Amino acid sequence: MLGATIASHVDQLSMLPIFAELGDRDLRDLLRLADVVVTTEAGTTVLEQGQDDLAFAVIVEGEVDVLRNGVRIGRLRRGDTFGEHSIYANTGQPATLVATAPASVLVADLAGFARMVSRYPSVAGWLRPGGREAGYTILG
Repeated sequence: MLGATIASHVDQLSMLPIFAELGDRDLRDLLRLADVVVTTEAGTTVLEQGQDDLAFAVIVEGEVDVLRNGVRIGRLRRGDTFGEHSIYANTGQPATLVATAPASVLVADLAGFARMVSRYPSVAGWLRPGGREAGYTILG
């Protein structure tokens, strides 16, 4: 997805479980609802712990580390989501996401997230608290 066109974004998103029930037209709309598909290199911060503006992220390609207070607590991979629990609880970003290699991440602000879950019930069901297990493993 690095350097991808809209059509290839749609193709990549259609392969992720969270968006599996959406057709191409819906996925194009979803891309408009999201703020951006961030394409990063290794070491790039995607979201910052404690930032006031709540955000939701879906890892489309690559991997990102989850850091809390600078300590790695998990890793997100293709198809994993981040930030939905903080949005529902209104608690601020609980951790920092840093790309471990080139990655593409769909990022939506609070308004984009709200439009996404209100417009697409299958996405809302996937993201609702208790709707599925967390997408990453917390390190002990």
